[in-house]
Amino acid sequence: MDFLPGAHDFWVCFMFDSRHRLMGEDNMLKILRLGHYALKVADIERSGRFYREILGLHEHERGPRGEAYFQRGPDHHCLVLYPADAKDPDDPGFPDGPILHHTAWEVASETELEKARRILDGEGIEILAGPKTHPGPGRHTYLRFQDPFGVPYELFCGMEQAVETAAEKPFQPQRLGHVGLGTKDLDGSVKFATEVLGFRISDWVRGVLCFVRCNEDHHALTFVQSGVHNLHHVGYETGDFEGIKRFADHASANNVFLEWGPGRRPPGETLFAYVRDPDGNIVGTFAELVRIEDEERWQVQVLDPGPRSVDRWGSAPPGEDFLRGPGWSFQAKPRRTGGAEAPLGPAPDPPALIDGSGE
Repeated sequence: MDFLPGAHDFWVCFMFDSRHRLMGEDNMLKILRLGHYALKVADIERSGRFYREILGLHEHERGPRGEAYFQRGPDHHCLVLYPADAKDPDDPGFPDGPILHHTAWEVASETELEKARRILDGEGIEILAGPKTHPGPGRHTYLRFQDPFGVPYELFCGMEQAVETAAEKPFQPQRLGHVGLGTKDLDGSVKFATEVLGFRISDWVRGVLCFVRCNEDHHALTFVQSGVHNLHHVGYETGDFEGIKRFADHASANNVFLEWGPGRRPPGETLFAYVRDPDGNIVGTFAELVRIEDEERWQVQVLDPGPRSVDRWGSAPPGEDFLRGPGWSFQAKPRRTGGAEAPLGPAPDPPALIDGSGE
């Protein structure tokens, strides 16, 4: 296991970090946290049962397009499920599901949203909608766009707050903690997240994973070199290892079995366990995530790929299907100004973590 970056890795980390210092705070996006994500699902009732009864979220209400809003915490929702064929007024050509609809990231104000629009427009990123008001359920102001690889994002502010009234359940997570996005181009995805969206690199597994942050959490977003541009996984925090055990016991009692874990990931020192939802999306529970309270003293780790770099206890991911996630892929879009169009072509094979030394 290598905690010192090689020449290429050092240069990549230096270049990604330097933009923050050179551009200054006024010219960078200031994302506060992950707010929610949305999926288009094959069977909304089947998926709804999974997120209510297995993951323990509270189904808050249904919307005008048949979508279901799920809550864990004071925000109106942390998850939205859309029917697979729901039409998207912001992007009429958006494909039917199952597929990721968007991930949504909170900023402080509508002024920040306007600044984000100017920054994205200057980078040649097509704005699909906004800033404008989402009328509800879950009223908020948002800006929607796609990254250079076609992956949909939203920035938002002013999310409606609501008291969670659900009865106590056998398992409930504390909160939605992070998302992982699959990519064909790890460096390109990290470059967009850090240089345009303002994330900061926490740790790498060389050629395989990159963990980036927007607050004190070690990571709110993970990029996985999966060979496809998609949602790779989501992570819900449990608080401690007992919470992960409660989840595993509860899920298995309902014939939902662990796909990988329990384990401990060296980047972030996170305890983890993963299952799949009815559409094959990977859903994780985690605990003991490192908090980075001193930005100046944090040192990025660059680890060699191998079982010990993704699980300190030594287990390897359960095959290529897990590395690819659900398997579908967004397509790259040409950028309007500057920069080359993101590459297209056949998806490469995902990296074989079990072949790395990892020692």
